[in-house]
Amino acid sequence: MARDMNAVILRGWLEIKVAQAQKTWRKRWCLLRDTSLGYYKSDNDTNPVGTIFAEDILEVKELEVATTNEESQKDKTHGHLFEVHCRNGNYQFIATTVEARNEWVSNLRSLLINKTTMGDVVTGDLVQYCTVESILGRGIRVSGPDINTVLLAQLSVGANKKSNDNRGWFADVFVPQSVILNLFSQHQWQLVNMFHTTSIVPGNREPVLSDMIIFSKSVKLG
Repeated sequence: MARDMNAVILRGWLEIKVAQAQKTWRKRWCLLRDTSLGYYKSDNDTNPVGTIFAEDILEVKELEVATTNEESQKDKTHGHLFEVHCRNGNYQFIATTVEARNEWVSNLRSLLINKTTMGDVVTGDLVQYCTVESILGRGIRVSGPDINTVLLAQLSVGANKKSNDNRGWFADVFVPQSVILNLFSQHQWQLVNMFHTTSIVPGNREPVLSDMIIFSKSVKLG
């Protein structure tokens, strides 16, 4: 029986900031699933402020309390810090207690281990994840391992510009959701989740509305 990838593994309030890009801490309601860590302004919200995807996580570690500058005084007061290193940047978190911090770190590390080495624990296959950002009126971004070049060509028909950066592959063409779902299905990707969010378009710092679509695929080992 396959895992329910939408099931919440862990939930709770954390303070968060994006390392080297955000000076202030923000309190966020966090939901950890098998594919992602989403953070929300309220525990009643359905659309996340931001999402960290499993395939982007490189390392999870506890942080020692720093005391060398003014900003670190808040860190010193709390003392329950951990950091998630990702392909597109680093995220720092403060938990309410050291026990809560250890629980978040442990579960995030388990998610990372499952993603990179264990694969599907039932079938023995390796499960790969791919994310698609359908950026309303602006373009499409695809991020994930070994995306078929034929699929990317099909998604970018009519695009004037295509590019790759640390966020993924981007084409400046609008692709309807029905087309995205159909094309990924043809290439053996299965739909995991869909939700509204915001994205960054190349050359523009301001976030714009988008739809996030998560796919998975089982790859035979051996």
